[in-house]
Amino acid sequence: MTTTPGSSTPARRKVVILGGGVGGITAAFELSRAGWQEHFESITLYQQGWRLGGKGASGRGVDDRIEEHGLHLWLGYYENSFRMLRECYEELHRPPGEPLATIEQAFERASHFTVLERRPDGWLPWRASFPEDAGMPGDPAARLPSLYRHPPRRDRTARRHPARSGLVVDRSPQRGADTAAKRAR
Repeated sequence: MTTTPGSSTPARRKVVILGGGVGGITAAFELSRAGWQEHFESITLYQQGWRLGGKGASGRGVDDRIEEHGLHLWLGYYENSFRMLRECYEELHRPPGEPLATIEQAFERASHFTVLERRPDGWLPWRASFPEDAGMPGDPAARLPSLYRHPPRRDRTARRHPARSGLVVDRSPQRGADTAAKRAR
């Protein structure tokens, strides 16, 4: 804080956040916690256009079809993101029965997914399956695994031996054995 000339009272700063994507919204949320007025005169978020969300934005288009701006895939290890969303839902106090009244209603567990890669001879599916547990990401009662128990070298193991890491990736095409056999030659 700085002091106003001719005054001993510290001047509170004005905060400006540029962009309403996940980073900008997170900054605004964290800076505006209870008591923020003691530190800042104002917190203003500027967004180009009317829609917040950045690459995570979506809306409705022709015939009420959902139109997305980016990949909408939240992986379970985004603990801080889910923690913040849980706090947002707690502050919203949505009554039961309203659409997406809880964070559990807003997210659907999906432990298996496929991404397609376009190749000259057709589409190649990349399938991944992730292990499940009973927990939900961002649960404050959950105890996160320690990096000391799961050192970074596990990532190298996952690339070399996906089955041992719990991650299963299947890159086999669905075009039949003839195509797979031709590739093997």
